[in-house]
Amino acid sequence: MAAPRAFPPFPTLLFLSLLGILLRGSLSSVTYSHSSGADWDFSTGDCEYLDCSGTAAQIECCESSPILNHWQDQVDFTIQQPAHLCNFHGSTCLRIPETMELSDSCTEMVSGCRSALRHLHHMMFSPPGEAQQCNNFARKSVRGIFHDFMSNGPDGSVLSEHHVSMNFGLCRWAQYVNVLSDHTQCDSGSIIAMAAELGYEACGVPMWELDIAVKPAVHVNRPHACASNFNESPLYDPALSQRAEVFSDVQLSSNATAMEESWYAANGHTHGRGDGEVEYSAEAGAAAHAFGRVTCPPEGYDTNGAPSAHETGFFHVARTEEAEGDAKEFFYEAVNKISDTQCEEVDVGGGEAELHPTADGSRPESSSWPKMEGETDLNPEGGFCSMPTQFLGTVRIGGLHRIPRWMSITENSFRDPPERTEWQSECTDSIPLYIPYELLTLLDEVDVPSSPALTKFEEIAWDGIDRIDSAWDSCEVGCAIPVLENSLCGGGGLSDFDWELGYCDQGVGAGYACCDSACGTCSDDNVDPCRPATILAEARECKSSWDTSCMIPKTGDGGTCEADDDCNSDSCRGGRCCNAHGRSEGCDVCGMAGGNCVSCEAGFKKFGPLCVDECFCSDACVDCDCGVCSECEDTHFLGGDEGGDCIPKRSAGAICSEDGECSGGSCRGGNCCNVAELQDGCIDCNARGLCSECDEGFTLCGHTEEDQGQCVEGVSSYEFSFVCGTGGEGSDFPSTDGYNYCGMANHCPCSRAGCYMDCTIDEVCWGYNVARGGRGGNWPDLGWTYLEMGYDYEPALVLKDGALPPEEEPATMMPTEAPTEGEEEETNTPTDAPTEAPTDGEEEETNAPTGAPVTASPSPAPVPATEIEWTAGFTDEAARFATALAGADVVFTWSVYSNHNVFEMAGADEYAGCSFEGAVDLSAESPVTWTVPDDAKVGDVYYFACEVGSHCGAGQKVEVVIVEGGGGQAEEEEAEGGAPEEAEGGAPEEAEGG
Repeated sequence: MAAPRAFPPFPTLLFLSLLGILLRGSLSSVTYSHSSGADWDFSTGDCEYLDCSGTAAQIECCESSPILNHWQDQVDFTIQQPAHLCNFHGSTCLRIPETMELSDSCTEMVSGCRSALRHLHHMMFSPPGEAQQCNNFARKSVRGIFHDFMSNGPDGSVLSEHHVSMNFGLCRWAQYVNVLSDHTQCDSGSIIAMAAELGYEACGVPMWELDIAVKPAVHVNRPHACASNFNESPLYDPALSQRAEVFSDVQLSSNATAMEESWYAANGHTHGRGDGEVEYSAEAGAAAHAFGRVTCPPEGYDTNGAPSAHETGFFHVARTEEAEGDAKEFFYEAVNKISDTQCEEVDVGGGEAELHPTADGSRPESSSWPKMEGETDLNPEGGFCSMPTQFLGTVRIGGLHRIPRWMSITENSFRDPPERTEWQSECTDSIPLYIPYELLTLLDEVDVPSSPALTKFEEIAWDGIDRIDSAWDSCEVGCAIPVLENSLCGGGGLSDFDWELGYCDQGVGAGYACCDSACGTCSDDNVDPCRPATILAEARECKSSWDTSCMIPKTGDGGTCEADDDCNSDSCRGGRCCNAHGRSEGCDVCGMAGGNCVSCEAGFKKFGPLCVDECFCSDACVDCDCGVCSECEDTHFLGGDEGGDCIPKRSAGAICSEDGECSGGSCRGGNCCNVAELQDGCIDCNARGLCSECDEGFTLCGHTEEDQGQCVEGVSSYEFSFVCGTGGEGSDFPSTDGYNYCGMANHCPCSRAGCYMDCTIDEVCWGYNVARGGRGGNWPDLGWTYLEMGYDYEPALVLKDGALPPEEEPATMMPTEAPTEGEEEETNTPTDAPTEAPTDGEEEETNAPTGAPVTASPSPAPVPATEIEWTAGFTDEAARFATALAGADVVFTWSVYSNHNVFEMAGADEYAGCSFEGAVDLSAESPVTWTVPDDAKVGDVYYFACEVGSHCGAGQKVEVVIVEGGGGQAEEEEAEGGAPEEAEGGAPEEAEGG
C-alpha cells in the first residue's frame, strides 16, 4: 500500500444544498479570471453569504487560495453565475481530507482508497497520447453501481448476489473488486462508487462538466458488505431469490407502469411516489446504455405476454469515423440515437399522437437510425414514455445535467446499510474524494498496487472492447467470488486468487465433498475429517479454490447441469437447473434466466413462466371450454390473439378501444380515464388518464404539457402573464409573485411544472391551479388559498387576443360568501382589472408588480423581439425552445464573464447531433441579434447552438419556432417545438425538480 501523502487544497465541488451546508460571511482576497480576461473578485463580489469556517487550514484555503484554477474550463463555465462560483469555491475548501485534521487511521484509510483509485484508472484509461476508448471493464463498472444500488445501496453486497440472473454478466468484474478491496483495505462499496464515476468518464461522459451546480464526489469508508443485502427490496421475488418478473428487462422496456414502479421501489427511501428520482435515473441509465451492451439474452415477458426474443449486441454502433475513434464523440452520437428512437408515436385519432413504449420493448424503427449489424433491438428507455403517475409523464433522454445529479444522490444512498466489520479500519468518518483533483497527482505520486491476482486482471483489461464475448463476459451462474476470503471479512487474503481454478484445487474431492490434501483420499472408508458423509452433513460451502474440508457449492437456478443432484434445487431439466416455476408439473426444459420453464411436455402449454394443462383457463375465467374462455370476471376482459383469454383490465392512461377494457370503466379518445381523479367535462383522456380536451363550457387547466390536464367549469375572456422563477426581487430570476418555484417546481401555474420560465395563464385556471392550492380538485372546494400562504399577488388581467369583453366584470378568482351587514364584500378580483378593452390612446392599468410581464392590449406596434438568455439551457430544458414572429429580432445575451458564441445550425439533424458542419458563426460577443426572415412561415424552425467546448451537448442550444408568419401557414406542417416534453427547474432544492 502506498504511504499517505499530503496534497494541496482540492475541490469536492458538491452542491451545497445536497450537503445541507449554509455558508454566510465574506471572503478577503480571492480572484478568478475568465480566459477572456474578465475577473471575478470575491472581496467585492456577491459572496456575503459565504462563511470561511472550519479548521485553520480550511479557513486559509477559503480566504486566500484560488483553488479552482486547476480547471480553467470549469471557471469559465461557472463564472457566468457568481453564486455558483462562490459555492464552488467554498465547498471545495470544506472538502479537503488534508485540511480535516484526520486521525492516523483515517489518513491510512484515505491512502488505501487512493491506491484503489489508482488501479481503477490503470484498468480503464488509454495510455497518454492515445485516443481514449471505452473498454469492457469500464462498461461493467458503470453497470455495477446500478446493480449494487438496486438491492440496497452501493455497499458491495452485489459481490454476494451472483445467484441473481441479472448479475451474471458481472462475474469477472465482481471478482476484481473483491481482490482490489482486499489488497488496498478500501471497502468494496467505495471502490464500486469510484469505479462508476471513472467508468462514465472513461467512456466519454464528461461527468464533472455537465452541470454548473452539481459536481459529484465519492464518499469513501462505508461499511463493507460480506453477504447479500436485499433488505426485503420490492424489486426482488423472495420465493425465487430473483428479480421480480414485473421488473424484468422486457417489462421495463415495454411497460411504463413497470418502469416507474421499479424506480419508486429503488429510490423510495429518498424520493417518494410521483417523483422517484425517475428523471435522473433515466438519464444516468441511458448514458450507461449509450456505450453499453446486452451480453446475455434479455429476460422476461412483454405486455402481450410473449417471452423475450430480443437479440444481444451493443446498444449503439458508431455511424461516423469520429465516433469510432473517440469515446466522447461516440457517447454523444449514441445519446442522440437513444433520444430520437426512444418512444413510439401512437395515433389516438383526431390527428394526434401519443408517445408510448413498443409493446414488445423493441426500439422503434427510424430511417435516420436504421438498426446496424451488431446492435441489440432492446430499448430500455422505452418504459420512460408516458408513465402514468410520475410527475413528468415522459422523460425524454437528452438532459445530460441529470447524470451528475443522479450520481451525487445515489453514490452514498442506502435503505439499510450493513454493519461495519470488525476487520475494517478504526476510522468511521465518511470522507469525500473529488476524482478530478485526485487525477492531478494520482499518476505521479501513487504507485499502481500490485499482486499476482491484480496482474491477472490487468492482462485482460482491454480484451474484446468491440465484442460481447470478452474475458469479462459470462452468462453462467456459479461464479466463484470468494467474498469471505477478503481480509475485511476476516479471511486470509486474495493476493493469489485465480479465477481459472475450480473449487477444491488444493484438496481431494469425492462428488461434492472436498477433503484436505493430507487425507490422501476422500472416502467414507477413511476416518474423519476425511469422510465425505461427515463433510456433507456439516454443509459448510467452500469459500475459494484453496479451501478444503468443505462442500463444493452446487449449481444455482439457471446454471448448467447433468443430473438433479448437480442443482441446489435438486431439479435439472434440459441441461439447466430449475427454479420453483421450472419445477412445476409439465415443464420439460428450464432456461438460463433464473431457471424458469421455457418448454412444456405434450398435453401442456406455457402460461407465463409456468407450464399448465392445455385445457387450462386463467383464474379470472368464469366460463371455460378447454382453454378457450367466453366470459371473465369483472376485473378482466376477453382478449388475446384468438379472443379466448382473460386479460386484466387496463390501468389509467393505457390504450383502449372500449370502456370494458378499462379498470375505471371509461375509455375516451383512445385512452383509459383515471375516473378517481378526473373532473367533469373531459371528452378525451390522455396517457395519464387525465384530460387533453374539454367539453363546451369548460376550460382545460393544469400542467397540460405534461398530461396533467383537468377541466374546470367556466370560460373567460381574460388571461395574464406570469413568471415562475427563484423568488422575489434580488433573486437571479424573480417570480411575478415572489415565490421560489425552483424549490417546488410542481407549483408553477404554467402549463408545465418547473421554473425559469414565463407563460400566459387563463383566468379560470388561476383559481384552479396548484399555485392557489387547487391541484387535485375543483377550485371552489380548495382547503387553502395562495393568500393564506403569505403571498399577496393578484393577477393583472387583460383580454385574450380576439376576445370580446363580457358585459359584466370578470368572475372573481375565488368563491366568497355573501358579506354580513356592515361588512364590505371582499373578492380576489383586482379592482383595476379592465372590464372593457381600452380605447385608442388609453393606457391600460394593471396590478402587476414592477417589472412583471403584462400582455399588451391589441394596438399597432413594432414586431416584438424574442430575448434568449443564452446560458439558461444548461440547467433548464424549457429554455432550449423559443417562439418568434416573422421579421422579429432574436437577441441572445449572456454575462461578460462567459465564453460563448452563437451559431445558426444547418438543420435539425446537425442541431440534434451538435454538428457545426455548414453552421454560420453569428458572433461571440453578447448581445447577438439575428433577424427572422420577413417571409418566414408559421411552423418554420431555426436552430442555434454554442460551439465552445461541449456547451452544445450540455444544453446550450435553442430551437426557434415561428408562430406568426409573413408568408402564411407552412404547407402540411404544424408548429412544433414551443415547449419540450418535460421541463425541469434550475438549481434544485436537494437536487429535486431540476
